[in-house]
Amino acid sequence: VVSPPDRLGGGPDGRPTTTWPLIVEVQHGGAGGRVGIAVSRSRPGLEIFDTELRIALRPAFEVIGIVPQVSIPVVQLEHGGAVRAGIGAPLERWTFPGSADPPRWRVGALAMLSAELPISTRMAGRVSVSAGTLLSHPLKATDALEDYLPTHTWRRALGVGMVWRL
Repeated sequence: VVSPPDRLGGGPDGRPTTTWPLIVEVQHGGAGGRVGIAVSRSRPGLEIFDTELRIALRPAFEVIGIVPQVSIPVVQLEHGGAVRAGIGAPLERWTFPGSADPPRWRVGALAMLSAELPISTRMAGRVSVSAGTLLSHPLKATDALEDYLPTHTWRRALGVGMVWRL
């Protein structure tokens, strides 16, 4: 896919494209603090662009992530619901399907805010928003065009899910 760029100036830039990951999360705790771990898998593409051209490759990577996390309630809602704030430390394994390159491991930081509303005694619905970054870019300058400029990989996420209480 080739399309006009949406930024001006600088040399070629590159970033992973938007993806819909599959995430499974396990938490321990009750109405107070919780600790948990989330495991995810996604297959983002790659966008490389400069002032005159944008190239998008999909899918370009396979990303397996593990995110240890902690959260605390910040607002109690009626009927047992709560708004929770949390932090996490993603550890991700980036591989390149069809490439002989070894996997690349990246770590990062994540902050999240979620609202849980009970549906039954064992089920709750959850809506969450999060933002975070990886401490180093998954790509190297040798992966792309000459004069490639790696930038921080910021992420923003909106999630909707179900919580099952044991």
